Amino acid sequence: WYRPTRNPILIARLERLSELSDKAAPAEASWLEAVTVRGVPGTVASLRAALRSRRIGAVTLQSFSSGLPLGLIWIALPAWLTYRSVDIKTVGLFSLAQAPWTFKFLWAPLMDRYRLPFLGRKRSWMIVCQVFLFAGTALLATQAADPRVAPVAALAVLIAFWSASQDIAIDGYAVEILEREEQGLAVGARVALYRAATLIAGAVAIT
Repeated sequence: WYRPTRNPILIARLERLSELSDKAAPAEASWLEAVTVRGVPGTVASLRAALRSRRIGAVTLQSFSSGLPLGLIWIALPAWLTYRSVDIKTVGLFSLAQAPWTFKFLWAPLMDRYRLPFLGRKRSWMIVCQVFLFAGTALLATQAADPRVAPVAALAVLIAFWSASQDIAIDGYAVEILEREEQGLAVGARVALYRAATLIAGAVAIT
């Protein structure tokens, strides 16, 4: 049976906890207001925040570059091979090239553990990944006229691997530079630009 307590020490502690929760409530409310911005959807508010904050804007633009290789491998490459009359079963096997995005957690600890001797741990890995992505995409373009399955498959896996590695570095960089209250606010803009980049890369490559 429940009985109201009459212990003065316990009552004082409960009153103190109540005061602390009342003080914390405005901070929580202000964070929710920042996300919704007078009823505006969270993604729109996140994009607005990206325009106002250099930190949120930086990681948002990085998410755009992160989505470009996915559109190339996921959308453009199967369409291109089908257009070049490659066997449909072979084209289906190219979906395995997306495996690095699924298994990137395997080498993510290594990228976090080891650093390159320039620009810090995360930014140096981003630059290295982008160099290899540029090289892989340029080599893939050489196969445009007469694609051979083996080189295209190898280059697709190479691009996917370095793209997944770039995702690791960008996500880690976002966690490092964003304030705790900014991380949730940045999610909408980052996802929106990531998906836009995926669609743009696929559409532009096909056309």
